[in-house]
Amino acid sequence: MAFQLFEKSETLKNLKPELRLRWFNRIDVDSEIPIKNQINSLENEFNEFKHSHIQNEISKEDVESIVGDII
Repeated sequence: MAFQLFEKSETLKNLKPELRLRWFNRIDVDSEIPIKNQINSLENEFNEFKHSHIQNEISKEDVESIVGDII
């Protein structure tokens, strides 16, 4: 059941294959926290990572543009 819910997540489908199993293994099927809530937490974490990476790339491009204008 946990794996089926994990596989249905559109967000987590974007994980690299080598990360998918590691992230799935973070789900605790014996926890009192519902599996769906645990998957939602993983989705939120993934989105935070993605957003952070995008912001870093934008910042890097801004710096490269400014440096390029100076040189």
